[in-house]
Amino acid sequence: MDLVGNGGANAPAWATTFLPACGMLETSGSFAFVTGSTTAKTLTVSVYEDGKTRTLYGCVGTWSMALTAGEIGKISFDLVGIYGTDADVALLTPAYPTTLPPRWANASGCAFGAYTPILSSATLAANNTMKLREDANAVSGFKAGIITDRFPTFEIDPETDLVATKNWMSEFLASTRASLAFVLGTATNNVITVTYPKAQITSAPNHEDRDGVMVTKVSGNATRNASAGDDCCTVVFT
Repeated sequence: MDLVGNGGANAPAWATTFLPACGMLETSGSFAFVTGSTTAKTLTVSVYEDGKTRTLYGCVGTWSMALTAGEIGKISFDLVGIYGTDADVALLTPAYPTTLPPRWANASGCAFGAYTPILSSATLAANNTMKLREDANAVSGFKAGIITDRFPTFEIDPETDLVATKNWMSEFLASTRASLAFVLGTATNNVITVTYPKAQITSAPNHEDRDGVMVTKVSGNATRNASAGDDCCTVVFT
């Protein structure tokens, strides 16, 4: 789905619905991973097909984001849950959104520490590990889904710069960590900011040709920021 705000002061419905089921809880429009939360939720998800519904319940999931310069950002969700019974149900009457999704195109689109790379694309992923809890007392044989692990990653393709300006290989060898931030939108109540406070390059940078432009493929993961953890990634709506 599109990465978009709701045009108001609150986080959009897609975020308050899906992100908590991916282990991210909200505080005033800011979503962050929480380990062992007692308020994390699972989802019941139905698809409407030709006058009937097929349903999964107890769903948890993971997300991935695809950003392309000049285009609307996208977020995809992968859910696992317990298959429920089919039912005959009339189609819903949809309520269409009115807020237009912003493009990934503005002066603060991406920053890696103090460096502003020239990018064509970026891929971010939570990489949650999901498991269905077995339960012999349940009709399905399962109780619900849970998230047992996560490993947020990133991949970017900046144009290759002078070594004196940005030495990706040196930062890889030194295991340097720096803030990595992506911003979509400029209008109030429709700005989405995704931040890895301590991003670390974990694979040797790879030089490639992008239609005659030399680029450096850079990939890595988000590490904890403070010693307490649970602060490796935030998704903020403003």
